[in-house]
Amino acid sequence: MEELNLPYNVQAYLRLPTFSAPPTLKKVSPFGKAPVVEIDGEVVTESAYIIHRLLQLAPEHTDVETVPSNDSIFWAHFAEGSQMNLLQAGAIIGATAGAWKGGKVGDLGEEGQAAIGKYSQWVSEAYLKPQNQTNLDQVRGRKRSFDVLC
Repeated sequence: MEELNLPYNVQAYLRLPTFSAPPTLKKVSPFGKAPVVEIDGEVVTESAYIIHRLLQLAPEHTDVETVPSNDSIFWAHFAEGSQMNLLQAGAIIGATAGAWKGGKVGDLGEEGQAAIGKYSQWVSEAYLKPQNQTNLDQVRGRKRSFDVLC
C-alpha cells in the first residue's frame, strides 16, 4: 500500500494455539480470514482479490497487469483449482496424522498409531505425490506462459 501511496492502518490478530482465528478477527472477517482490508467501508478478504482491488484504486502507480491476460487467468485458476486442493490435502493429512500419532486427538495405542502413519504415507505417496508431479509436468509444459508470469 505504501508503493501505491494509499493510506492504511495495521491491526494484528494473533492466531489461537489451534491456528484458528481469534474472536476479534471474526468480528472483522466472519470467515476468520486474514489478510482483511476495508475499502470504502467494504470488508475485503482473499489476498489476490485484495491486490486486485488495491490496484484499481491507484493504477497509475504500478506496472502490474491490471487487465488480466488469458495466461494470468489460467494460472490463477490452476493455482486455486488444481494445485491448492493437493496442498491443502497434504497439510490436513500431515497435521491430523501427527495429532493422532502424538496423542493430541486420542489414545490409539501403538497399533493404531502405526495404522495412521501407514495410511497417511499411502495417501501422500500413492495419490498426492503423483498428482503434484502431474501438475509440475503441466507447468513445465506451459513454460512459455509461466516465464511470462515470473
